[in-house]
Amino acid sequence: MVQLHVPRRTAALTLIAVASLMGCGREMSRSTAPASSSIGAFRPAMPNAAENALPEATVLTPVPSPVFSTFEPAPIRFEWTGADPDGHLREYRYRVFGRRNPDFPGIPDFVAWLESNSQEVLDYYESVKWEGWERVQVKKDPQASAVYSALTLSELYAFVVVAIDNRGAHDAELTRQRNIIQFALAPHADAPTLTFVGYFGQVTAGPSSGGSTVEVGPPLPQSPFNISWFATPAPGTAIEGYLSNPPASGLTIPTSLADTTATIQPPIDPSVWSVLTVEVEFDHGKRALYAIRFSSIFGPPATTATRSFDIER
Repeated sequence: MVQLHVPRRTAALTLIAVASLMGCGREMSRSTAPASSSIGAFRPAMPNAAENALPEATVLTPVPSPVFSTFEPAPIRFEWTGADPDGHLREYRYRVFGRRNPDFPGIPDFVAWLESNSQEVLDYYESVKWEGWERVQVKKDPQASAVYSALTLSELYAFVVVAIDNRGAHDAELTRQRNIIQFALAPHADAPTLTFVGYFGQVTAGPSSGGSTVEVGPPLPQSPFNISWFATPAPGTAIEGYLSNPPASGLTIPTSLADTTATIQPPIDPSVWSVLTVEVEFDHGKRALYAIRFSSIFGPPATTATRSFDIER
């Protein structure tokens, strides 16, 4: 049985009160009231449909497609624009979603579910004031962009952007025809390897080691411990910087060649991993993501036991 998560929602209810006193005419007032939380009761995407036309955001690159997903190496750049028939575009809200979305825990594949349930998604995030979404204000030029790189290779994601006008109205729908891009990051053929150094000796993650993540098992230190790392570039390329623990949003931010050490807190709960992720910038702005994770319950001694597998984020 599949459990469906249905966020709380409210709907605008217009109440018209007509008062006539001593021939002074009519007054109209509005108020809002919570609507039923049953499926099918949604908040309109605008304060007043009769008076306010809805804005729309449109992704320019990569070109939207209702059929095909974009597959290209990191970093990936999204560019979009927007329009408001009333001429009052205020801001954009945008976000990358993975298959698992903690805001909708009952949905096993949020990326696949998103478009066909866009009204529920818009209704929920409007009700929480777009918490978790990035924001960019619109000034004279309605065109905007965002760059992502710190995401798991070959995992399917959805980039979503919404236009909002000065009255809080937003896109009426989310659609792959216009404001949803399904994409995955392809591996770089010339990606470097990344070697982690610590109490366990050295372990290497990257193409030559069979994966971008390595696992270190017990025995673990009982107190916080330091590890360091260095990248080995492929022939003809150069390392340009590191970024430890990049943001979970996946947004691309600057790296530094000095970012080569970190302090790890050992896991208290044996069922929980301590994880360090490191993004490496190389060969004129290309990006690759690596991780090392520590467990107090994994098999043989740490100095001889490592495994490689996809990063889970």
